[in-house]
Amino acid sequence: MEGRLSICAGFFVSWTANRHIVLAVLTCCVLAVPSAAQQQSAPEDSEDEKQIGLWLDQGIPIPLAANKSVEVEFHERFDDGALNLYEYFAQVGAAFRPRPWLTIIPIYRYQRYPGNPTVEYESRLQLNLTRLGPSSISARS
Repeated sequence: MEGRLSICAGFFVSWTANRHIVLAVLTCCVLAVPSAAQQQSAPEDSEDEKQIGLWLDQGIPIPLAANKSVEVEFHERFDDGALNLYEYFAQVGAAFRPRPWLTIIPIYRYQRYPGNPTVEYESRLQLNLTRLGPSSISARS
């Protein structure tokens, strides 16, 4: 059964490829569970009082195949009238699209808080599951 192919949503998918995807998702889930015990106190956010802030987001998808890509993102957040850098983070992950309406991204995030002396940084493993609605699927086809 090792080399056999199956048809999945019109694509030929090998059993080996399916096992690698399942193994990657399960590994991220298992590694993300212990991180809940290492939670730090939430930083004080000046945006809570002022209700203003500026987010700058840059996302770079790097296609590998029709249903796989590497996702690289950078996010910066400014506060105090967009003068001070409050936090920033970068995240990298592999996106798998087993169905046109489902995207699975195990992702690693490194986040820093230069404006907060109580929390220096955070490292997180996350699992992003995105379900696209019918209008999104027809627009992408």
